Amino acid sequence: MIIYLSMTDLNKNSVLVLNSLYQAIGTTSIKSALVSMNSQSGDSCAAKAIDIIYPVLEDGRYDLENGEVGPAYVFDEWVLVDIRKGIDKEIHTSRMTIRCPTVITTNYSKMPMRKFKPTKSLLYELQKGICGYSGKKMSMKQMNIEHKRPKSKGGKDTIDNLMVVDAKINSERGNKPLEEVGLKPLFNHKQPLPIPASHAIKTLVHPDWSFFIK
Repeated sequence: MIIYLSMTDLNKNSVLVLNSLYQAIGTTSIKSALVSMNSQSGDSCAAKAIDIIYPVLEDGRYDLENGEVGPAYVFDEWVLVDIRKGIDKEIHTSRMTIRCPTVITTNYSKMPMRKFKPTKSLLYELQKGICGYSGKKMSMKQMNIEHKRPKSKGGKDTIDNLMVVDAKINSERGNKPLEEVGLKPLFNHKQPLPIPASHAIKTLVHPDWSFFIK
């Protein structure tokens, strides 16, 4: 079975990025991965694609439970690597067919730390779905981000000034001071500690990722 590549696939973050110690540090698109594989970083290539090798079963399918990490290839080498039918997407040009990389390794040796941005989903998770004023359990769609101190009064977009609350209460309050409307915040959030970038990658987009994300 041939898995054809669409333009959407080309720009989707479906390639796992590793540092030089083979630790996951992020994701990128197939397009960006191929560009990095064909670019220089100092005296070496900016990125190499890693070949994950799986045994072939009697019925011709790959045994995805018993693979191993193979060599890492620069672009000119990668175009010669066999396509694994049924699990690889392919890029077809007038001269060749190229297997889309699923995992690349870079020259970067450190582990980036990811800082949390005060998004609606993060606030909802911190509050366990509880409205910051009424204490009622609600769906995220029923809630809005609330600035305890309105932005028009100098309030900032920092997590200690933000909550998610019932959208109706949020609308009715407007930019009035809390004291004026008789509302009392139930939460006083603190900025979560940064976590290693590898811990933020929770979804395995491709079976090859399982060798680097536990």
